[in-house]
Amino acid sequence: MEPEPHLTALLERLVERCDPAVIDAGAIVRRAQRQRARRAAALVIVVALAMGGAVIAAHDGRPEHVTTNPPTTAAATTTVPSMGATEVATGRWSTTTAPAALRSRAGALVVWAGDRLVVWGGDDVGSHRHLSDGETFDPRSGRWTPMAEGPLAATDGGTAVWSGELVYVLGSDGIAATYDPVADRWHALWQAPVSGRVVAVWTGTEVVVVGTDDHVAALRPGNHGNNRWHRLPDVPFTGVVDQLAAVWSRGRVVVARAGSHLVERGSGAPGLRFAALDPRTGRWVTRFEGPAPTGLTTMFPTAGGVLVPGAVPYCPAAASCPFEDPGPGAELDLATGAWTHIARGPADDAHGLDAWTGAALLHVSASAESGARHLRVGQAAIWDAAGNRWVPVADGPATEAAAAVWTGREVLVWDESDADDGADVLRRFGP
Repeated sequence: MEPEPHLTALLERLVERCDPAVIDAGAIVRRAQRQRARRAAALVIVVALAMGGAVIAAHDGRPEHVTTNPPTTAAATTTVPSMGATEVATGRWSTTTAPAALRSRAGALVVWAGDRLVVWGGDDVGSHRHLSDGETFDPRSGRWTPMAEGPLAATDGGTAVWSGELVYVLGSDGIAATYDPVADRWHALWQAPVSGRVVAVWTGTEVVVVGTDDHVAALRPGNHGNNRWHRLPDVPFTGVVDQLAAVWSRGRVVVARAGSHLVERGSGAPGLRFAALDPRTGRWVTRFEGPAPTGLTTMFPTAGGVLVPGAVPYCPAAASCPFEDPGPGAELDLATGAWTHIARGPADDAHGLDAWTGAALLHVSASAESGARHLRVGQAAIWDAAGNRWVPVADGPATEAAAAVWTGREVLVWDESDADDGADVLRRFGP
């Protein structure tokens, strides 16, 4: 039997008025959706929580576009000191064993939070159970500290970003929360109107999140009990998405998407596509000149735009593609809208580890062979952005399952390559 109309109306009013720390609006709505889908499969009600109130869509479940004027707030700083290739190249590697609570996990969210590393979530490699705990690491003391239990359920395809004060954590269903690493405190947020795998960037005044469902949304810090996510124009590409990355650079959210049927609305071809959004005007730019990258492993913001390290050309997940040597890395100048290839590196390979120091790119090979070139496993080099040249450095970890962050003094690598053996470790590289 369907819920009575007056009960449905009451539910919607509760969702509109209650603080998310008191009532999990997303969970309530999802339970209502499941009941209706099982019994009628005729109507899907989605509550899109936005700055001005709630928007109900009774069609395909995609919330309508909401235009809002969120309050202005002071920008928090996330600036990390840069370091050039010559200084970084004098560095050495060291290893720190992860605490027992973090071992045997894969896919954890890893983010640098000003003065400590945050490692949260992931999957237990034995039971495949989603994990919702985490720890922080202070590189000055070398000490790990357990994180307080948070309001987020463990999830796949999530993301985390540092605002200068808080870590914003989002799951693949848009469920979101903030974590204060100084106070060791969580706070639940309204559910973001995005889904699928998600990535997020901090613009200096707000968090912008992009989902593989093409949706884009933003949230400004403040009284999170009253603030809502506001929708931005959808990504101008549609199709099946295999890879997704985003960075904030020069006032733009730059998005990279690779997909087997990915096309620009109205024109385009499948493969790897790039677009830049100006959140102030809501305008996307999709046309760039020069030799764009053909493969994607990660992407970094630079002083002039974005840097994409060398990678093998994109191959759809369900396709069988011939082996190809990695293509060179490339820089996009957002002022001119032009791509430029960077020099090929002595350690470029199909898989590996990349870390950006703000002025230099550290690359570590994860395979012993790349096409016709034979490499040492762990062979490393660093690219000098100022001189467009590569400098050899000490060999590093041979890993493909890692997340690397730059702290302003060193590179921290959360290495999950031996998670099956319960041996997750933290590697450090710096002068």
